[in-house]
Parts: sequence; structure tokens; C-alpha cells
Amino acid sequence: MPFPSGLGRPHFGPNAWLLLLTSAGGAVSIGVFGVVFNLYVVSLGLSSGTLGVILGVGTLGLALAVAPAGLLADAWGRKRALILGGVLNGVATVGQCLVPNAVAIAACGFVAGLGGAAIAVVALPMLLEAAPPDQRNAVLATGGALALLGTAAGSVLGGQLPAWFGSVLAVAPNGPISYRLTLLLSLALAGVTALPLLPWYHDPHRARPWRRGIAGLADPAWRRLAAKVALVFGALGLGAGLIIPYLNLYFTRVLGVSVAAFGTLGAVSQLVLGVLTLLAGLLTARVGVVRLVVLTQVLAVAVLLLLATAPAPAPAMAAFVLRQGLMDMTAPIAQGWLLGLAAPEQRATTSSLLLIAQQGPWALSSAAGGALQQRAGFLPGFLLTALFYLLSVAFWIVFFRRRTGRNGQQSGQFGILREENLQEASIE
Repeated sequence: MPFPSGLGRPHFGPNAWLLLLTSAGGAVSIGVFGVVFNLYVVSLGLSSGTLGVILGVGTLGLALAVAPAGLLADAWGRKRALILGGVLNGVATVGQCLVPNAVAIAACGFVAGLGGAAIAVVALPMLLEAAPPDQRNAVLATGGALALLGTAAGSVLGGQLPAWFGSVLAVAPNGPISYRLTLLLSLALAGVTALPLLPWYHDPHRARPWRRGIAGLADPAWRRLAAKVALVFGALGLGAGLIIPYLNLYFTRVLGVSVAAFGTLGAVSQLVLGVLTLLAGLLTARVGVVRLVVLTQVLAVAVLLLLATAPAPAPAMAAFVLRQGLMDMTAPIAQGWLLGLAAPEQRATTSSLLLIAQQGPWALSSAAGGALQQRAGFLPGFLLTALFYLLSVAFWIVFFRRRTGRNGQQSGQFGILREENLQEASIE
């Protein structure tokens, strides 16, 4: 079926536009889930500890499938892998919104994580291959802008739609029915925006033998780099999983912020993050990647501690926005710079390692974080998160302090893992 000619402009090509449309719809759904899903699970009468297990199981499924998904995409074709991942992720996530008990929700989350791994692994390579060489930076920048704006829009919708469904259907706005319908509507939007890929996306990738995909694992230089990357991002994942998934509960339960206000807060934080990410590109030329990562993440830890001890909602909201911006503004540049340290034929493997190094520890610590929060409140989680973040910064200094990274950034804005949405890695 021919692609409608008017949609291939300006100069990106039909493949790129199809992927950008899919990315935008998925980002909106991710924004909605970031606000609503935890509240939905708790509204079913499940405890915070059970919520932690559910989150951890889903992330574990993603972590276990990342490496096989990369090999599958190379051997079978990236479009096929994307479709398989989308079907698994979409159907299982719908199941999470419909099944009645914790075990079933966790099982669906595990399957959704398997599908999310395929999506996460192929997203950036597909967009790079779809972009004409002279438009590659523009396509990546457009993808990043759509991801941030889509997530921000989803955060607003996630805050407003439960109340709207509650008034229309005469049900509780903070009850499971309102939350469930909000989640299902966001999934429907993601599915509709992905449908044009089926007839119109042309996959230029050629399959290759499986053995080529694993040959680079024996390279001693790559193994040294892999060990350093695993420690840096493993510590980050351990810290993030302890408290980041529960910030919506912290604001709504401890600080008394409404769901609608928290959704708007999430949207504002995404917009601020977009501005700071652009600023990071300018600052890197002056101070280098490693120094900028260290500086911004140390400042983010300080703001995190302010968030944990904020006496009122207003300063906590300001700290929430500033912390996320400081922590994640260097993510595209830092991850792209690290990939640039690997040989070209090893970068896909290194990209999978980045995902595994964060998602595995996240899966463990998010389960522990729910139990910790249930027994001791939120403050211990904040403190442990700060310690793990500082450990990650220390690894940056020890391993990469001799590399300034001023001229090495090879980053894009699409498919980047940031610590606040690691769990939603069907994009980060």
C-alpha cells in the first residue's frame, strides 16, 4: 500500500514520520501511566508493598528480555521485532487494567516488560535508519521534543481524566473505575498512532547471523567498558527504584496534593527538563560531559533531600521539578558519549547493557522500596536513594575523570533512559 505522499514532508521521509507519530502516541500513554497507574493499584485495596512487587516484576521482565530482544531484532528484522513487542506490551498492559488481583496484575506486567524490551531496543536504531543522513539531527531532535511534550500532555490528562470520568459516570474520581478508564483510553491512543506502521513502514535493516551479535562480547576492551557502565548505571537504578516510583504517593498521601495538581506538576517538570536538556548541550562544550554529569547530579541529590524534608507542598513541588531537571538533563549526552567509547560494531550491545544495568537493579529496589515505605515511611527511601546516587557519581569520577568528553557527544533525544521513567521503558 503506497504511503500518502503529503505525509512524507518536510524531508524526513515516510518511515521517520511514522516512527515519530508512534513515539508521540506512546509518550502520551506513558505520561498518563506515570500519574495514574500506582494510584489505580492502590485504589484496588492493594498495599504499597504489593505495588512495589508489581512494579519490580514488570521491570524484571524488561531487564531479562533486553539482550535477547536485540539479537532477535538483528536476526529477524526490526519492524517484526517492534510489532511483536508492541502486541505483547499492549495486550498485557490492557490485561493489567482489567484483571482483579495482584498476582494477575504482576503476571501481565512481566509479559508487558518482555514486549517493552523489544520496543526499547529497536526504537533508536529504527529512527536513525529512517532519517536521511542530512536530516538525522533534525529527526532526533523532533523525536525528543515529541517525547517530552507527549509525556507532559499525558501527565496533564492523567491528572484530569479521572475526575472527568467520575463526573460523567457518577463514580468516585479516585476509584478504580475512573483510573481504569483513564489508563485504557491512553492505551487506545497509543495503539491508534502505531497502526499506520503496519502497511506503510518499510524496514531497511537486513538480518544478520546471530553469531555476529555476540562476537563482540569476548573483546577485553569492551568488557572493561561494560563493567564500568554496569557499576555507574547499576547504582543509579538501585537508587531510583527505591523512591521514584512512589513520588506520586508521597505527594498525594503525605503532602495532600491532588491527583490533578500532581499531573500538572509532571507536565511542568517535563517542559523544564526539555529546556535544561538543550542547555546541557551548550554547557558540555565548556566543561565536558563527565564534569557536567557530576555537577548536575550532585546538585540533584541536594535538591532530593530538600524534597524529602519540605514543610509544605509548594517548596516540595519546586524541588520536584528542579531535581528531575538536574538529574536527567545530561542523560542524552552522557549515554551517547558512553556509546561513543565502544567500537561501532559493539554499540548496539552496549546500548542493551545500559538498559540492563538500570532495569535489573530498578526491579530489585522498587520492590524493596515499597516494603520499606510501608514499614518506615518515605524518609528512609529518600536517604538511601541519595546514597546510591552519590555512589553512581563516584563511579563517574573514578572511571572517567581523565576523559573530558568535550568533543565526543554522539547523542539523540529519542529512546534515552532517564531515571524517573525507567519502569516505563517502552519508549526513557
